[in-house]
Amino acid sequence: MKTDALFILCWASVVLADDFKTTNGKEYKNVTVSRVEPDGIVLKTKSGITKVYFSELPKEVQERFHYDAAQAAQFNAAQQETFTQQNAAIAQQQQQQEHQQQQQRRAEAKRNVRTVQEVESDQPNFLDQPLLLEGTIGMDNFYSYGYDQAEQTHYCFKITDSTGASCHAYMEREKAGNLRQQLLSSGSPLKGLFTVVLLSRRYDAAGYPNDLFVELLDYRLEQ
Repeated sequence: MKTDALFILCWASVVLADDFKTTNGKEYKNVTVSRVEPDGIVLKTKSGITKVYFSELPKEVQERFHYDAAQAAQFNAAQQETFTQQNAAIAQQQQQQEHQQQQQRRAEAKRNVRTVQEVESDQPNFLDQPLLLEGTIGMDNFYSYGYDQAEQTHYCFKITDSTGASCHAYMEREKAGNLRQQLLSSGSPLKGLFTVVLLSRRYDAAGYPNDLFVELLDYRLEQ
């Protein structure tokens, strides 16, 4: 009977509405204790759920709910460990998803890759259509064909695809500064995937039918 009476008393202290006041003077009136945790009590108020830590409550309230500082510290450490593990798992999952997405983008991009010879041999059908070339890119200095007056506005590069065929590629100076610097720093061509377009306004069928002059729109260098 004594055990039953003690259980009923503790249950009533948790379920019945109560008032609490923190050591800083903040009051919680007509609230119920929803849950008791080692480091504090979770209160149900008219506005919602809130947690008040035992460190903020008077000693009599701490004793009433059998507060133990050592147990609270262990509880907080366990919670922090769980939180850290969850964050690490989320970060790892995000990295895996990003890696998979990168692989998918690369695979999709490679399906659209053309060769220099393919474009060069059928230039009229590729006019003004962005396309991809895969291979290496290096510095060049050949301003001719539709780009004979472009030295002041464009940097000149040379793209060599996986078959060994190459073409001249031109990129606006304000966009190509970083690429040029990377090439100068490396001292040799760099591998990558290049988005280019054969511009109709710079195309002249009577000019260099066995050469290819393209506008470099974008690039992604291999790390």
